[in-house]
Amino acid sequence: MFSQKTLKSSYVLLFLFLLVFPKGGFKFQEIPITWGYLLLPFCALVNWRFRSLRPLRYLIPLQLLFFYSVIVNGVEDTGFFFAFLYSFFLLPFCIFSADLPILQPKWIRNGMLFLAIYGIALFFFKLITGEFFEIPFLTVNGADAGLIGNKCIERGDYFKLISTYQNGNLFGICMLMLLPLYKFRGKSIIKLALLLTLSRTVWAGLLFYELVVEKNYYKVFLIGALLFALSLWMGFSFDFFLDETLGGRSDDFDILREMTLFPSKPFGAIKEMVYIGMIENLGLLGLFAFLFAMIPFAKNRNGQLVYLFLCFSDGALLLIPTMAIYWFLAKKSMETIQCPEIDKTCTKGLEIELVTPL
Repeated sequence: MFSQKTLKSSYVLLFLFLLVFPKGGFKFQEIPITWGYLLLPFCALVNWRFRSLRPLRYLIPLQLLFFYSVIVNGVEDTGFFFAFLYSFFLLPFCIFSADLPILQPKWIRNGMLFLAIYGIALFFFKLITGEFFEIPFLTVNGADAGLIGNKCIERGDYFKLISTYQNGNLFGICMLMLLPLYKFRGKSIIKLALLLTLSRTVWAGLLFYELVVEKNYYKVFLIGALLFALSLWMGFSFDFFLDETLGGRSDDFDILREMTLFPSKPFGAIKEMVYIGMIENLGLLGLFAFLFAMIPFAKNRNGQLVYLFLCFSDGALLLIPTMAIYWFLAKKSMETIQCPEIDKTCTKGLEIELVTPL
């Protein structure tokens, strides 16, 4: 039906609008509609293959509990209701039922390096000029143009590195998920960008990545030293690392005192601390169902494991494109993949290889 050239173009566009420019789009009644999330179902339809959807069986308890909660308790936040539907129903179905090869080594390497370099440039552009640089409908949602400064990205006299993700935590979370996928030169630039997010969650995730995934204890020490130096330069006190409020999240622990086994409240926003957010919205059974859905894909020290660690602090669960990246990585982890040949002229002699085990 479609030529190979058309299909390849669809892969490129999907990659660009899911991973490189994930916030490009508009809003419909305060619900963000992004180009990547619009493209995904179309690309899945034209690239559909008859494949087993057995891996998605792990999602069934969570999906049933979600419907039970909505029917019995109702919905408090329509935006998060649709975000959950898309993230745990449509996204995994589209990704697992179609051949969408967007996690190609060259694309991932070049995309991550672009995001890091662009983010670092924007960080210093803001530092020097006092202004944010944005391209409406591409690097920022059209409805959010000019409003970036109103987001929670301030750290005293500095602003978090946000790249095209418009959120330092979100950028860091997504990059940390992708970081273990391939080995390639240039990761130091990406790690520098992660440090400049000025996010304690991202910093902890980076240390976890080096300690558990890479098992590079020297780099753990080096990153710790860099964080100390960065904190001195920016005037952060030691209390910044030992914030008793956990960045304003400490009150969320009160939810644990009132938790119930089954969902008992209208479905609303999932807290930054994802596990507590699951308990609040779907009860203790919801937490178990969530872990049952996610853990089978988080093995062998991969990006999904890093993500589950981040969920203790901030998992950005329903923010675009967190779950899109998670499900693409989940599908890849369930397959036996041979890394394709890399065009050495395109990578300028830099070796890229699939990390094994995935």
